[in-house]
Parts: sequence; C-alpha cells; structure tokens
Amino acid sequence: MTTVNEKLNQAEDVVRASRLSLKETNASKLEILREFILEYECSVRFYVDALWHGRFTEGNKILDVSQGLYDCPKFCPKIDFDSPLTGRALKCAQTQAIGIVKAVLNKRVKDENKFLWKREHGIKDEKLETRLANLPTMPEIKNLGCELNSIVAGVEGKNSANTFDLWLDVHSMFKNKRGLKIQLPLKKHSRFIHWEAKGTMLNSVLLKSNSVEIRFKVALPERKTEGTVVAIDQGIKACLTTSDSDLFKPYQNGRWDLDSIIKALSKKKSGSKAFLRFVEFRRNYIGFIVNQLDLSNVKELKLEEIVNMKFGRNVSRQLKHFSNPLVRDALIKACEEQGVLFTHVPNEFNSQRCNKCGWTQKSNRNSKVFKCKHCHHVADADENATQNIKVRDQLFPLDKKFRFLKLNREGFFWNSKGIFNKNMEEITVPSTTEKEIKNSES
Repeated sequence: MTTVNEKLNQAEDVVRASRLSLKETNASKLEILREFILEYECSVRFYVDALWHGRFTEGNKILDVSQGLYDCPKFCPKIDFDSPLTGRALKCAQTQAIGIVKAVLNKRVKDENKFLWKREHGIKDEKLETRLANLPTMPEIKNLGCELNSIVAGVEGKNSANTFDLWLDVHSMFKNKRGLKIQLPLKKHSRFIHWEAKGTMLNSVLLKSNSVEIRFKVALPERKTEGTVVAIDQGIKACLTTSDSDLFKPYQNGRWDLDSIIKALSKKKSGSKAFLRFVEFRRNYIGFIVNQLDLSNVKELKLEEIVNMKFGRNVSRQLKHFSNPLVRDALIKACEEQGVLFTHVPNEFNSQRCNKCGWTQKSNRNSKVFKCKHCHHVADADENATQNIKVRDQLFPLDKKFRFLKLNREGFFWNSKGIFNKNMEEITVPSTTEKEIKNSES
C-alpha cells in the first residue's frame, strides 16, 4: 500500500486558482494587452533559447544542455536582450523562462534515473534508451500566459463609482510608454467567492488575452481520524464508481457523459478551437462529478494507481483522450479541502478478482459485466473493482514480477493468506522472471 502525495497530504496550506473573464474590457485596452502579451511571449522564447543553448554557472550548479548538465540556476543570469518591455516585465519573463526550462530538464533527469534503475535490475527498455541517446528537445513556447507578480500587476477592490467587483491594474509594461497603466474590470463568480472566503489572495496572476487566473493560499483542515473508508474506480463508461454505490446526477440532463465527451473530442482537430472547447468541457464534467462526492463522514479515500496506461501501446484515438490524471488531481484536491487521507493502491487484477471468493481470472470480466468463473458471482465490473480496491491492503502483497507470469489467464485464488491455484496449492513468485532472463542475455 502506497500513500501518494504524503508531503501534499501533510501540508498546512495549498494554492488554489480561480479564473476570471476579461469580457467586460473595452477594445482599446484589449489591444494594448494583446501587444504586451505578444512582446512578453517573444521575451520568454528568447530567454528559453538562451538558457537552452548557453552555459551558465551558479555556485556548484552548471547548466549546459549540450553537455548533459541540467542544474538550472535559481535566478536568470544576465542576458542582453533588446526589448520594448520594461525591466520589471522582463524580470517576470526571465523567471517564467527558468521555470519552463527547469520543468523539461527535471523530466529528463527522472528518465535518466529510471533508465539506470532498469539497467541495474536487468530490464531492457529500448524506447527509453533511444530517447535518452538524443539531447532533450527544447520546449516550444506557444499560447503562453504571462506570469506576473506585484511589480507589474495587482488586483484592487471596487470603489463606490463603479459596478465591477475587482480591477486588475497592469503597469510598467513598455519602456517608451512610461506611466501607461490599464485597468481591467473583473466580476467575481461563485468559485472565486468560495476561495476568497477560505484563503488569502497571492500577489501573482496568470494573464492571458481573454482571462486572468488569480491564486489563493488556502489553509487545510486537520486530518480526520474517524470515519469510513471509501474506494473509487475510474473509467470511461462510468467516470467514478464508489464502494458505497453512490449515485451521481447526470450532466446536462443526461445529454453528456465522459464517454460521449471523449468521443466528440477524438473527432476534433488537435489544437483547434473546437478541440480546446471540448478539453475544457471534459475538465468541467470531471469537476461536476467529483464535487458530488460526499466526504463529510469519510476519513480515507482509495484510488487505484494507473501508470503508463498508454505508454508503448497502440491505443485507439478515443482512449488517447482519456486523461486519468484529471480525475486523480480533482480527487486529491477534494480530499485536501475536507481533511481526507488520499491513498493510491496498486491496480493489478483489481477488476479481475472476485470480491466474494477471491478467484482471479482475466475472463471474469467482460466489459461492464463481472461474472466469476468459480463461484458464479455476478456484479457490475466497476463495483466489484471498488470492493477489491477497498481491501487491497488486506490481501497478500503481490511482487511486481508476479504479473509477468500471466497466471490470470488460467486463474488463481488470491486472499490475505497468499496466492493459490485451483487445487489450493500455494504459488510462489520466482526471484527472476523469464522476461528478465531474456533481457539480461540480450
């Protein structure tokens, strides 16, 4: 049993964001804003390029991507750049560029560590090896939002002379337009009011041409020590299924579910306006479902961990648009806000094991129907999986090498005492699998 995000679960506060529309802004202000965002994006692109192709030293840290040195500096080194933006705006662009480069290089370092671990354990991964044989790809800067702090932008409350709830003041934009300041009117919505009441507004915003994202620092409640344990299974046909058999209200009177949204999304051209609308639609639907969970009497929520579901596989166009991290992250946020422990459990054989007798076989499950080949127990496949997820910590722990044996084709009994064949003879997992032997020999 692995508790994920333990550091996050134990944190005293978290950051939450709320996005407000700029639709009330007049055309002249929007024109100035678009010009600023365009120049800002060019500046970030320049700094990313300079960091990627240069060599910079900060104490013991050296950044030189061409030489495989990935210690990104905390502060941007001095790089001459002729830009119409002010020094304050460029400072924000530099900080954002460092964050972009650091995110890409951190992923590269993780891949290198994964490769070393696999090599030490005799596991061969040709795709990972091929990817690491080449230099990392420089990040592409496209449709960037401006990460601005208080030296360039600030949020102010309304005064008695206007009807807007807030104003976003953007200043120190252009060198040749000293004193230029634009005020962008904002109207609060229910989610913004929710976070405003619970947290403290931070002094940084993410500014785009049609919206602004405002962040709040929110204190977490104390962790619950009493309550029930609930397990959740996620999927495409049913977004969430709980071990308590909770029912979820249909979205837009049943016109849409996650399956139909993903099907529509898979038919759109990637990056098009219609595609982006459905991406947002998918996120809103998942939020709608997660918000219906009643965690008031729950002390722990369990979710099976899905890792590399699409990696190295030829999956359908529809499955490519099933984004399980969206569901996971939404559940983590809900648990944080209500003092519930969020736990990840392994996902092997949860949907193939009968929660009544423990018989585990691949053919037990047929789409949404689960029918045990041993005791003939019939249930909804997702509901059966949630019961296995709930008691996973009570079952005999499976070694990671166990799945390579593919015993689920013939079937086996799996309970708290161990793993047994149909004759109730105990099954032991060899220390080295046939696959690892082949990889080591090659």
